[in-house]
Amino acid sequence: MKRLAAWTAARALWLAFWLCACVIVVFLALPLIKMVFGVNPRILGETALDSAVVRAILLTIYAALIATLAGCVFGVPLAYVLARA
Repeated sequence: MKRLAAWTAARALWLAFWLCACVIVVFLALPLIKMVFGVNPRILGETALDSAVVRAILLTIYAALIATLAGCVFGVPLAYVLARA
C-alpha cells in the first residue's frame, strides 16, 4: 500500500512539473510564432538584414554568452562549497 501511495505521489508530482513546463513553453512560443507568421515575409526579411538589428542580435548573443560563462565560473564552485558546508 505504501508503494502505491509513493508511486501515486511521484506520478502526481511528475504531472504537475509537465503541466508547468507546457505552460512555460506556450508562453515563450506563442509570441515568437505570432512575430514570425504575423508579419509580411518581405518586411521581416528586410528588417532581419538591417545592420542595427544584426548588431542588436549579436549583442544579445554576446551578453548571454558572458552571463553563462560567469554563471559557470562562479556558480559551480559556489554550489560545490555550499554542498560541502
